[in-house]
Amino acid sequence: MNCIVISVNRSGPDIDPSENVLREQYRDLLRQIPLMYLLMTINAGAMAFVASRDMPASTALGIPLVLITLAAARAITWIRRRGRDVSVDRMRQHMRGTMIGAALISLLFGGWGLLLLADADPSRAGAIALYIFFGAMGCCYCLQALPLAARLVVLTGALPVILRLLLSGDSYLMAMGLVFVMVALVVLRTVATNHSAFSEMLQSRAELTALLSALQKSEEHHRYSVDLNPQLPWISDPDGSICEIGARWTAMTGLGIEEGMGEGWIKAVHPEDVKRVLDSWHAALRMQDNPMVDIRYRLRQADGRYRWVRGRSVPRFDADGTILKWYGNLEDIDDQVTAEIALQHAAYYDPLTGLPNRARFGQQLETTLAQGLARGWTTGVAVIDVDNFKSINDSMGHAAGDLVLKTVGARLTAQLAPDAMAARLGGDEFALILPNLPDVQCEALVRTILQAVSQPITVDESLIEIRVSAGAAMWPADGARPGEILKSADLALYAAKAKGAGDVERFRPEMRDALEARKTMLRQARMAIHEGRILPFYQPKIDLACGDVVGFEALLRWNHDERGLQPPHTIAAAFDDGALSTQLTDRMLDMVLADITRWLDEGRNVGRIAINGSPVDFKRDDFAERILSRLHATSVPPSMLELEVTESVFLGQVSDTVERALRTLCAEGVTIALDDFGTGYASLTHLKQFPVDVLKIDKSFISKLDAANADDFAIVHGVIDIARRMSVRTVAEGVENQAQLDQLCALGCDIAQGFLFGSALSAGRLPTFMDTWQQVRHQYRWHADRGVASGINQLSNTG
Repeated sequence: MNCIVISVNRSGPDIDPSENVLREQYRDLLRQIPLMYLLMTINAGAMAFVASRDMPASTALGIPLVLITLAAARAITWIRRRGRDVSVDRMRQHMRGTMIGAALISLLFGGWGLLLLADADPSRAGAIALYIFFGAMGCCYCLQALPLAARLVVLTGALPVILRLLLSGDSYLMAMGLVFVMVALVVLRTVATNHSAFSEMLQSRAELTALLSALQKSEEHHRYSVDLNPQLPWISDPDGSICEIGARWTAMTGLGIEEGMGEGWIKAVHPEDVKRVLDSWHAALRMQDNPMVDIRYRLRQADGRYRWVRGRSVPRFDADGTILKWYGNLEDIDDQVTAEIALQHAAYYDPLTGLPNRARFGQQLETTLAQGLARGWTTGVAVIDVDNFKSINDSMGHAAGDLVLKTVGARLTAQLAPDAMAARLGGDEFALILPNLPDVQCEALVRTILQAVSQPITVDESLIEIRVSAGAAMWPADGARPGEILKSADLALYAAKAKGAGDVERFRPEMRDALEARKTMLRQARMAIHEGRILPFYQPKIDLACGDVVGFEALLRWNHDERGLQPPHTIAAAFDDGALSTQLTDRMLDMVLADITRWLDEGRNVGRIAINGSPVDFKRDDFAERILSRLHATSVPPSMLELEVTESVFLGQVSDTVERALRTLCAEGVTIALDDFGTGYASLTHLKQFPVDVLKIDKSFISKLDAANADDFAIVHGVIDIARRMSVRTVAEGVENQAQLDQLCALGCDIAQGFLFGSALSAGRLPTFMDTWQQVRHQYRWHADRGVASGINQLSNTG
């Protein structure tokens, strides 16, 4: 191997004798020095303008006039040097002149600053010092190509002012002087480091150029380099025909080296990838500017399996720009692609049934309706629910319930045409997309599918009857948009289940008239808002590591004339109404903040209070601003507020609107919690896209922890593990007994809430609860090593 040695002899400080380095220094100075003098001119002019109001004209204007004149002259001198062919000796002469000139002008600048400081009012001394100091620092950055000049600028321009501040006897000015010293040291260090890196980079570039030249002269050395490459290297001629390939080709693909030459390598590419690979390769061969290839495809291995590889290649040109050869390599990325595919599948497919989840269903429904609009066909949508599924779970166990869901999913898929889709929306609810379906055939087709699905299965020698109900709707007759057609199918499903299990209903417009219960809810909600009957109740959250009350969740309650205090589900329809949902949220927010303000005034630390945000809230662009304006008006720290959102918030929303609202709140210090985690769709997608601080594990999973249910244990374990890896805290909802608490502590859950610790409290009872909790907690001691509390039942009955 030929070695290229570059010998460097320095002839002076900062002026590198290496011609290439010197020329690059000079080019940089041609750009930066005029800018430096411009900054100095602006700085001197600005300070002169301000100083002229309070100080003699000779001091305020005379000296800066000289400064500006000198700076302008030097700037013009350097500007005129641009584009001129200057010898190396002249470059060195110019650079020495720059060091002297910069030092003298900076000395004048610093001296002027001292004069101004001597006559200045103490209240203005700091501003004058800032003018001088930052002017000098700006010059330093412009002189990075010449570090000695930068040091001289600091020495002559900034140092006198710094000394003046340090010796002023004023503590404020002395502190400012110390800060200036530290900043100057950092700037000088940065200038020196940048210059050193700059010089080393240029020298490395020269060495690399020489090395490449040596490599071009040695074909034998070149072949050795190819063979020893840790990847699979190859070389082709300018026309793309492989002429050299690494010896590992045979071990990897089972094909001989000769078979891989020319275009024989294409035999090992997966048949589905051949056209894409060849198109990319031939397109690069025709490319004029910056041709290159970077493509991923599957390559057959010696054992017949296929693995994902990344193929990259770039050309080598001669002096005239003609391609001499192509150099490339193959990198095995099968593990990376497999992980990407698994993540994509987890985000858009249900792990139990393998069917598309709600997110994927929504995407496909939009695509199908767009195709229908373009091609003039109608599309059927069906929502399917497994009848009596809860009783199957309760009587036969979750394993049997899971088998039912998987069986229903498989049977639905088997009944569909290739262009149709079956999806699991969540729980025991499925949905179908039936493209190019005539309206008159919709109900009959869905009924046929249900008959095929509704066949019994045997589990542990027990026969389980599977019955499903369905609601069907047609696009565009029953809804123009995806959300509308899905809602029509949902209404039809409700009607079908009202008639009895195992039935099918086609959507009819009059179904909407049957929603009297919804109207009643809306009416009661309006009355409760108008008459001030909305109240927040607070359920405590407990830190499982130490037993402290770390906050509360604010839960909506309302007073009915006859039935008394009512839970929020009795007016659930109001949360889907734009106006009412906004009024309910505002009412809850106002009352919660008023309670927090009162507790703060009393000196009581209640931790972080969580409120719920509904999907309707996020449809308004001002949701974040509504919250923040109230926080600012009450002076409640944003860090005391937590916003809980369920995955339904992301259904049918404009993603960037939701993300903007959450990020705005997060930036102000409001905590974002993802509620009911694991019960919705594409939770992995949400964790990646949105600023989530807390994951709330749904009580449906927590309730089974004490029953030694492996599936629910695995889900809870997985959620906690994911949260820990993503630095997200976890809150377990619905903790009702000691066995559940023990499991959560063992898994490392952060926070818990539920009836075990206490039910929701009115604002008036909350202080008493906290006092009693602390007393009983200290009495029975919270064992951090086991994460449980002795006497927990007595704790939960306090307050």
